[in-house]
Amino acid sequence: MALEDPQMKIRLPLELKELLDNAAKSAGRTLNAEVVARLMQSFNPRVPQEFYEREELMKTVTHLIDQRLAAAMLKK
Repeated sequence: MALEDPQMKIRLPLELKELLDNAAKSAGRTLNAEVVARLMQSFNPRVPQEFYEREELMKTVTHLIDQRLAAAMLKK
């Protein structure tokens, strides 16, 4: 996810937050990435969860590359 993506605050029961925290740690991703992946999966359950994990990784890598290229161009 890019830093420019919209943000929102939500209220969760403590038990649900703890479940999400534990799931995120088990999957090796941030809480935000866990919530996004689960929401995306809920809208299209036929798409394997791994697709969203790869998509999230590619977005992150692309964003980091864009940042480094922009920084390199500013140095010139």
